[in-house]
Amino acid sequence: MKRNGIIILLAAMLTMTGCSLRDAVPDNLKNKWDKIQAVLNETDEPAETGDSAETEKPAEPVKPGEVGEPETPVEQPEVNEPENVPEPAEPEPDTDYFVYYAPVVDELFRLVSGDYDENNLPEGGLGLQEAGGWSDSNPMLWESGFIVQDFSGDGIPELLIGAENNGMIYALYTIADDAVHLLAEGTYRNMYYLTADGLFLNQGSGGAIYSIIGTYELEPNGSTLTCRDFWFTHEKDGNFEDIRCWHNTTGEMNPAVSEELAMTLDEFWEMEMELTGNTVTLDVTTFGEYGGLEKPEYAENPTVSVVYGNDYAGEYDSFAADYTDYAVDVVFTTDAAVRNFKVLALTLNEITDDGYVSFFFEELYTYGELTPDKGLAVKMSLPETIPFYGISYTDGTGAEHLFSVNLSGFDGSVYLAEIGGAG
Repeated sequence: MKRNGIIILLAAMLTMTGCSLRDAVPDNLKNKWDKIQAVLNETDEPAETGDSAETEKPAEPVKPGEVGEPETPVEQPEVNEPENVPEPAEPEPDTDYFVYYAPVVDELFRLVSGDYDENNLPEGGLGLQEAGGWSDSNPMLWESGFIVQDFSGDGIPELLIGAENNGMIYALYTIADDAVHLLAEGTYRNMYYLTADGLFLNQGSGGAIYSIIGTYELEPNGSTLTCRDFWFTHEKDGNFEDIRCWHNTTGEMNPAVSEELAMTLDEFWEMEMELTGNTVTLDVTTFGEYGGLEKPEYAENPTVSVVYGNDYAGEYDSFAADYTDYAVDVVFTTDAAVRNFKVLALTLNEITDDGYVSFFFEELYTYGELTPDKGLAVKMSLPETIPFYGISYTDGTGAEHLFSVNLSGFDGSVYLAEIGGAG
């Protein structure tokens, strides 16, 4: 080991004097020299010498405002992503993204067509079910549908399920990790709309006290709806007679993390009307079009009638609203197809001085489309004074009609009377 050290030291000295290194090594050490030189040649690349060699400059310090390259990765802050929605992949050119969404659209088409189990709703199907129910002639076939469009701007389109007439969004889906994920679901008490400036408006109610309205932005990654503004009504300090208005940007209906506003409830409703007035209708491909069905025509002024079951001899479907001993069978018929036919339970609201009668009503059964070739038989009670039951339907102009089912005090016949509804 000492001899090797001597040889290396000697080599360094001779290099400085410009002598041939091997010539300066004693003859009895030349073999040792050759072996060391061979090892060095195998492991080290020869360094450049002379004028062409460049001297590595020390790295300059990073100036304020500039970003340097850290030696170790910098830990990034966590992003509040929706649950179970991973980061989407980069868009691929010429990709047919509807291939991903087609199974979802197929399931929802079966739902609005009536070919679905009521107890096994597809993910995102609750709003459609609430709006139309199940029927082989469900009006939602033509009043709702889908849009495949890049709402986030990341190059990967989203799937929006919505209503054609009022712009309500029933579901919003995105693609991540080669799979479809549900981002938002709109229902009767938790509605979503698309605004004219590209935001998503969320409007909801939890009874007489609680109301919400918020705006959300779909992030460029397509997997996050981020709250921009969220307003809601809530009692203060547990006092249900003291309802206040609150605001935050987190989407939480919690006064503890919100700012109390100097806003009256009337001002809250006015703001809500202004925000909902900025929503847009949806240019959807209806489920009926998607299924290649023929769209039915609806009359502007159909005539819907009711008779006792014993006086009707045609085909009919049936529903029981009342099982008491006083219940009888009545059959509803029409001379032209009507949409969204429903059976209602009525509760008297008021009778004005000029004889106008209005009712509170509750939907008992959604039949869908009532056509001239088949009636609907309903078992119900018919009191002689204030009616217990009613019906509603939509005509060809889109207008909704509400009727009570009444018993005549003169001849005992059954008849319909158009009434006002208080909801």
